[in-house]
Amino acid sequence: MALWLELASPEIFEVLAVTTVAGNAPLERTTENARRIVEAAGHADLPVHPGCPRPLRRPLTTSAGFHGESGIDGSNLPPAWLHPEETHAVEYLVEMLGQCEEPITIIATGPLTNVASAVAGSPGIVEKIAEVVLMGGSLGRGNVTPSAEFNFHTDPDAAAIVFEAGFKITMLGLDVTRQARATPSRIATIEALGNPVARAAAGMLRYSLEYVSKRGQPGPAVHDVLAPAYLARPELFRTRPAHIRVLAWGETDLGRCVELKGRSPNAEVVEHVDADGLFALLNDRYKRYKRARARNNPWHR
Repeated sequence: MALWLELASPEIFEVLAVTTVAGNAPLERTTENARRIVEAAGHADLPVHPGCPRPLRRPLTTSAGFHGESGIDGSNLPPAWLHPEETHAVEYLVEMLGQCEEPITIIATGPLTNVASAVAGSPGIVEKIAEVVLMGGSLGRGNVTPSAEFNFHTDPDAAAIVFEAGFKITMLGLDVTRQARATPSRIATIEALGNPVARAAAGMLRYSLEYVSKRGQPGPAVHDVLAPAYLARPELFRTRPAHIRVLAWGETDLGRCVELKGRSPNAEVVEHVDADGLFALLNDRYKRYKRARARNNPWHR
């Protein structure tokens, strides 16, 4: 959903490439899914670079329940017809950032393994990163452990490296993403747009709705889409500066975020979103796909 928002907003985003990482599903699946998503949006020419297949120092633990075994259950998207790029995501990031004339913004919606690997191996690229806008972390209740969010818990070492790297960070954690839930009425509004992208998004949301409704939640939180939405419509959000440290030790605290009071801020923490405004933005952008898909997607005639 985050990618579809970005690709439907060319007046705001110039998407250079997609990099994939193991997270909610293994790397092979997340890479295939990324190709399916960009092709469904009519952007088959957008490069997709597969990245790290596991966290820096720990085994991979995926999350099949919320998104299903495929990682995008409910979307009913056809298989990708093009292969991903051969260049590894980390190599691509290092080369691209080393050659770019203007600083680049990275939108990170999975574990931070690729970004941390690029920064740790080539620290000179830090000055070429304008900002990292990431979905991850929590200063309150977690969703994997009582205190840790999934992306940071999956690779806490990578998250710790990123927050210590020195570039600008905007963090959209569970504290804000849980405020934006796809209720049945919001899902129906997206589905009513009628184009293939909107139907795929609604299908994924309905799959997740069934999962979370068993746990007494009114709808699935649309976690990742808040990252590009923040860049597209910052007036929908409220932020505050903070110094965040990510814990990468201890069995019960892996991935936990701690705010260090009195320290110089190293991040902007997003703490509020206008959820109605967010879904209005999604509907406005997703309805653009009615013409774009038919015109640009080679496998859709």
